[in-house]
Amino acid sequence: MEVIKKAWLWLGPRLSSILPVYPARAGCSDLAEAVMESLRDWKLAKEQFNYADPGLIDYMVYRINAAERRFMALLSLAKAQGVKAWPDNLAEPVKTVNWGSETGD
Repeated sequence: MEVIKKAWLWLGPRLSSILPVYPARAGCSDLAEAVMESLRDWKLAKEQFNYADPGLIDYMVYRINAAERRFMALLSLAKAQGVKAWPDNLAEPVKTVNWGSETGD
């Protein structure tokens, strides 16, 4: 048990400098950026799978699954915190355009 405490005391400060801290509501842009970055990582992993060496297929499947789970976890966290990709004032009714009938005279 003492070894675990020492390891945590050594590892804790190093992890806190690496892992992002997500604010509750005020500056949620960091969390939104993390969601978008994880989506890009997931898409990249799927794209790289097509060019993977046959010996690395298992690793690529693991990487795709890990990226997908990270994206899903961050997305559910963002939903729970009420983070949106666009401001509320953009939710206006869509204007319809009447193109009329064009005659080919």
